[in-house]
Amino acid sequence: MQKDNMKLFVEGVANHFTLGDPGDIDVSSMKGSANRLWKFSIYHSNFVVKELSHDPPEYLERRREAAAFEQRIFDDGPILMPELISAITGEFICLLTGSRGQPVSIRVHHWMDNNVNATPDRDYFQEAGGSLHAIQVTGQNWSSTPQGSLSQAEQEPHVVLDRLRAVPELSSMWDTAHSMHSKSFVTEKK
Repeated sequence: MQKDNMKLFVEGVANHFTLGDPGDIDVSSMKGSANRLWKFSIYHSNFVVKELSHDPPEYLERRREAAAFEQRIFDDGPILMPELISAITGEFICLLTGSRGQPVSIRVHHWMDNNVNATPDRDYFQEAGGSLHAIQVTGQNWSSTPQGSLSQAEQEPHVVLDRLRAVPELSSMWDTAHSMHSKSFVTEKK
């Protein structure tokens, strides 16, 4: 039964996202995510397939809007990120049968090979640790669950951003990101 589910999953993703012949796809699982991640390799191309396994079906439209936003950022080019693959429907996220036989939202993007800094220095670790600390403090101070996780799916994006900007540990990051973002776009008055 599990093998049949996996076969249907691979066929559905390959056909819906036009990745090629499902029989030619080498599939490997990827560890370390709350969602189920897969690496699909075919004809010297690699793709990441993400099953949004914790999303109820009613989140599909929101996820689609977020993916469309990501694609606009990718198209504008100010951020290095993987390119999303659109389905035959034109959507970036589709409700398909997942690897466990249940309907789930699925998205596909190109694989990005990252170069790992072999010898990071002390500043690198301090910056990474500071970012992680800011995320954890924000979660503790602005939690909607006793475990400290952020549940912002039911809130307006601008409300979420305003609350995040109000956290002292994150405000300087916001200012830096906003400054960099505004410099990367030049608008002309007509």
